[in-house]
Amino acid sequence: MSGEAIANGYAIGAALLAIWLVGRYPGFGAKTIKGAGGLVLCGCLLLIATGPAFSVARSAAGPVFALLAVDLPIFVFAFWAGLRLVRASLDLSLR
Repeated sequence: MSGEAIANGYAIGAALLAIWLVGRYPGFGAKTIKGAGGLVLCGCLLLIATGPAFSVARSAAGPVFALLAVDLPIFVFAFWAGLRLVRASLDLSLR
């Protein structure tokens, strides 16, 4: 199994975890478009920093630690932030 396949699996798992978080804790997070947009911006900045952070964590503690401690939380946050933006947009449109 290639590293790309493992990373894709982690990304899919992170998306599913973010969907679960939004469904389980619907009131947690930004409720406005402005706040959710800020979360998405932070998520994008974290995604940009994923490569260098992964390299540092991999050299310090190994690839498994880097996947669990760097990639998975950043992916979950980015997907969660996007879902919060979708939810805030729907709330605005349903008013």
